[in-house]
Amino acid sequence: MKAEFYHTLHIDYQDAMHRFFNNESLFLDMLKLFPGDPTFNELEKALSDNDVEAAFMAAHTLKSVSANLSLKRLYELNFPLVEDLRSGDLKAAQKRFPELKKEYHLIINGIHQI
Repeated sequence: MKAEFYHTLHIDYQDAMHRFFNNESLFLDMLKLFPGDPTFNELEKALSDNDVEAAFMAAHTLKSVSANLSLKRLYELNFPLVEDLRSGDLKAAQKRFPELKKEYHLIINGIHQI
């Protein structure tokens, strides 16, 4: 895969190769599974339903998944949202969500181009 692809999706290529033992094919196989992960939709629904506990669980899971796939910007955007929810500040998390959603869709659209 070209470096431009990784750059556009804000993937930390060096980190990804470290995590996947320099096996780019394995990394791409795992990345292709990301659009099927329900966590983002669960987060969006929980925020819409004002369900802090469910939102926290989904955001925390999304944080872990994005870290494991070296989705650097998604992780960076999600981290403060998780902390907002951890402290029970639903309004702050809801305010952060649109930027996270934009990044998520950028990644999903990019993955569909593989």
